Amino acid sequence: MYRARLDYGLSTIDMSTATMRKLTGVALVGYPAGAFLSLEADVRELSQSLVGTFLVASALLTAAALSSTHIYKDIAGKIEPLGEYERSQRQGALARSYKVLSAIVIVALLYGYTAVLFDLWFPREPNDWQVLCMGFGSLIMILPTVVVIWTGEIDNDELAEGE
Repeated sequence: MYRARLDYGLSTIDMSTATMRKLTGVALVGYPAGAFLSLEADVRELSQSLVGTFLVASALLTAAALSSTHIYKDIAGKIEPLGEYERSQRQGALARSYKVLSAIVIVALLYGYTAVLFDLWFPREPNDWQVLCMGFGSLIMILPTVVVIWTGEIDNDELAEGE
């Protein structure tokens, strides 16, 4: 189990596990949904484009908030020195994140292959590539934190909501 440490000072946002799970949901669902709405909107569909832009912005702000949590900073190795237990938790989270990221890359490559074969949507415009790269970058940034938060390895949640 992950042991939270709450003495990082003003540079860390402390949130409960439930709050961090909700924020990861916003980041992981909001960005693809917003990107899809933004990329598919015509010039005449301003409301669809605005909703998509709002979802993308909220997902990026959520990822930024998650990167300020104590769990992210422990996993990213920004707080030193880490004990043996925290180092092993960090290594486990990074290993699982690498496996998840590898699966995502394989699925993306398979989609790219089938998109060329069957004339499906494929990014051709610079804006399309920018949206994909920003989404992929934010996913890479928060994926180890998401793995720790959703695998139930957080112990001693001193900030539990409702208390």
